[in-house]
Amino acid sequence: MAEVSGTTQPQFRAIIYNGATIGIQLDFNIVIRIYMKSATPQRFGVRILRELPDILKQEDVRKTLGIPEFDKAIIKESTHSPLEADLTLIKNKNIACRLSVKASPTGNLDYIAKSWRNERTNLDLLAIIPLEGRRNGEIVYYVAMIRAPKIIKSEGPTRIKSYLLSVIDAKREGESLERLWPTDFSEISEDIKVFAFLKKQDEILRKQDEILRKQDEILRKQDEILRKQEEFLEGQRESIKKFDKMIEILEKIYEKL
Repeated sequence: MAEVSGTTQPQFRAIIYNGATIGIQLDFNIVIRIYMKSATPQRFGVRILRELPDILKQEDVRKTLGIPEFDKAIIKESTHSPLEADLTLIKNKNIACRLSVKASPTGNLDYIAKSWRNERTNLDLLAIIPLEGRRNGEIVYYVAMIRAPKIIKSEGPTRIKSYLLSVIDAKREGESLERLWPTDFSEISEDIKVFAFLKKQDEILRKQDEILRKQDEILRKQDEILRKQEEFLEGQRESIKKFDKMIEILEKIYEKL
């Protein structure tokens, strides 16, 4: 699968907001692959949720996000009771952390804000948002995983969205970008598919050119063989002429005897 062009990015990088680390940058190419293997945006949420325990188990990620150690994860996929967490982390058979995970492949912050606002339990909040930015005319992509404070759920969706935008702006400043905004995986994945198709077509054309080049080389060799055969035949004809001339001379000598 083709990768998204852009600046070289480490797999993880902390996101700082008001002097505190509240998120990390995920490897964009890994996440876009997960999206492109998903049939729908809803299935992307399920797939990324399945991948999340392995991501959170990595020590640098866990410590950056302030996630407690865990040895087991309980995942609630798709629709479930509002009293249940999307992801429950277990340590020694005890609950270590309960997370409400909202992944918006379309960059829809309103969806995240309203979903959190409507939940009835006091869960830790985790948002996964694709971002597109500009730096000196270059397009760069990121995936931000942001841990929001629990207390923000008690505020309205507008305030939650404002918080997320503030974190994104902090990411923009940290990366020295001119602009940075939530983006839509579907548009990017279509671009990747078109790029992959064109790349495949170019590869096919290169192979066809190579076949034609080899065929042309074979024809040139065949022409060379035909030329040498013609030269050989011409030599044979000359030899026959000389032989015929010799016979003619010998016949004249024989007649004089």
